[in-house]
Amino acid sequence: MRFYLYSVDPLIFSETFIHDIHFVGFDLKDKVVVDVRAFVSDTVLYYANLGAIVYAYEPYVINFYWLKKNIELNPHLKDRIKLFNEAVGKDEEIEVNVGENISGTFSIYS
Repeated sequence: MRFYLYSVDPLIFSETFIHDIHFVGFDLKDKVVVDVRAFVSDTVLYYANLGAIVYAYEPYVINFYWLKKNIELNPHLKDRIKLFNEAVGKDEEIEVNVGENISGTFSIYS
């Protein structure tokens, strides 16, 4: 898999690809995974690479931009991924404090 290095958060990247915290222990071929708040594609590509069909929801424009760019770097997985630049939840407004993190993307954890 390929990523734009400046798009990923080192902590999240290491959790996903080094510590393998998302491993579910069974075959994901053609199973559906819904990634709400898909960030910049780390788990999206992780699950697509394991054979899942991934529905990725990312509401923040900058994160969605990098999500698309990282998926474009992995054309062999692109057909397994459906992208949505929208939030998931109740149809109402909520206030969320968001700040820019070290990788230049936006996160509630900044």
